[in-house]
Parts: sequence; structure tokens; C-alpha cells
Amino acid sequence: KAIEDERKKTKEAVQEAIDEERKKTKKAIKAAIDKGQEETKETVKAAIDEEREKTKEAVKAAIEEERKETKEVVKAAIDKGREKIKEAVKAAIDEEREKTKEAIKAAIEEERKETKEVVKAAID
Repeated sequence: KAIEDERKKTKEAVQEAIDEERKKTKKAIKAAIDKGQEETKETVKAAIDEEREKTKEAVKAAIEEERKETKEVVKAAIDKGREKIKEAVKAAIDEEREKTKEAIKAAIEEERKETKEVVKAAID
């Protein structure tokens, strides 16, 4: 009977030790999983933040490039417009000069003709 009691106590002690070890193992596994999840969460957050920053910088650079190109296109268009206006004004001035020159020439011709007629009439 004493042996039987001893076996029972031993069996219970072993079972208790196993249960206690299982609890500790379960707790350790849970802690490891929680730690792993937290580290993963932090790693993912850091990766997302880094990606956001890179995207932000890329967008900023793209906008700057676009502004620069737009500015150059606008400047070129303005310069082209100015050149066309300059050419149109020069052409208008040249045309007006030509008309004035022709009008003066015609007036002089008319005046010569009239003077010639007056002189001829005076001589006759």
C-alpha cells in the first residue's frame, strides 16, 4: 500500500511538473509570438514610413521637373510671340515707309508736271 501511495504521489508530482512546464512553455511561446508580432508591426510601419517618404520625394521631384518644363515652354511661347509681334511691326513700318515713299514720289512727279506746265504756259 505504501508503494502504491508513493507511485500515486510520484505520478501526481510528475503530472504537476508536466502541467507546470506546459504552462511555462505556452506562456513563453505566447510571449515570443507577441514579441514577433510587435517587431513585425514596427518593421512594417518603418517600411511604410520609408516608402511614404520616398514617394513624397519622388512626387515633389516630379512636380519640380514639371514646373521647370512648363516654365521653359511658356517662356519659349512668349519669346516666339514677341518675335512674331516684332516681325509684324517691322513689316507694317516697312510697308508704311514704302507707301509714304511712293506718295512723296507721286507728289513730286505731280508737282514737276504742274510746274513744267506753268513754265511752258508762261513761256508761250
